[in-house]
Amino acid sequence: MKAAFVASICFLVGLSFTMDAMAQRDKGLIVWSSNRHTRDAGLPPTSNRDLWVMDANDGENRVRLTDHAKNEEEPAWSPDGTQIIFTSNRDGRNDIFIIDVEKDRLGRILSETHKGGWNVAVTMNNNMRNLTNNPGKTDESPTWAANGQTIAFMSRRDGNREIYLMRSDGGGQRNLTNHPAQDREPVFSYDGKKIAFRSNRDGNDDIYIMDADGANVERITDHPGGESQPTWSRDGKKIAFTTNRDGNSEIYTIDIETKEERNITDNPRLESGPMWSADGEDIIFSATVGENNNQADILKIEDFETCRLCAPVNLLNDEDPWGAGVGTRDTEPDWYDPAFPRAVSPSEGKLTTTWGGIKRLGGAK
Repeated sequence: MKAAFVASICFLVGLSFTMDAMAQRDKGLIVWSSNRHTRDAGLPPTSNRDLWVMDANDGENRVRLTDHAKNEEEPAWSPDGTQIIFTSNRDGRNDIFIIDVEKDRLGRILSETHKGGWNVAVTMNNNMRNLTNNPGKTDESPTWAANGQTIAFMSRRDGNREIYLMRSDGGGQRNLTNHPAQDREPVFSYDGKKIAFRSNRDGNDDIYIMDADGANVERITDHPGGESQPTWSRDGKKIAFTTNRDGNSEIYTIDIETKEERNITDNPRLESGPMWSADGEDIIFSATVGENNNQADILKIEDFETCRLCAPVNLLNDEDPWGAGVGTRDTEPDWYDPAFPRAVSPSEGKLTTTWGGIKRLGGAK
């Protein structure tokens, strides 16, 4: 009896510890595009945009990944978190670039402190490659497939905006949509089977989905307001997007099957660039703050599916000491969560699992 009692206590304590660890688990890293000059307030923003990374839980440990006189925008994590693809005009036009990201065994970006007061990744500009390199053409909005071997992007090389595919080394570039309308902003579903994108093929900008090979195109939203920047929920049942249907930029979600829509933000500020957390519980986006909407920060709504009145958490919350119209612009966040990797195609002989995340929580080697 005593042994059973002790075993029960140990089980409850162990369960409590596990649940507490799960509640406090590290939710990974967020990469975003910003014109901030330093890690801390003190100097005015720059005229160009670079890539930054921070902890997804609280916005701390901010690390600058790129440092270039031209703009670096639209970053996207590889499924395994070792690389980031992004758009840059460093060669005088928008092209797709890729950079390696080195992390320690705890998943933190390796960095060192520089005299300027900001943290810079040790891997800054390390092994950076230009994947598209089409002089006079525009290539932008890159996104990874679940297998980590394929990238979708938008290109204007055929005269209008089209969705293209290429290998992760830049090879095998081909037109996927081949339509006279403007098709852009592709994003793969977590299982890699579908692509959501923005198109005006029915008169105004709406959200569409199609199979990963370009077949079975389906219109998801149908509204005279402009819809853009789609992103998938973890289970593939919903899409979050940006829309101006209410007179200002808001974040909505839509159920793909029922077409039920919900305004997530619903306030006079300007919100854009939504991104679902990999566990499906939270959503992040860029939102204007301060007087005259002169500044944009990265905000997070936790448990947003069940919480209807929860105020978003500002992960940056930087003051604007430089006056209206001169604030920092932090936009286009993308989320990497090692505990919830994107699915790998069964043809690759692997399956999606959260065991890696559980092992990390338990300290397993």
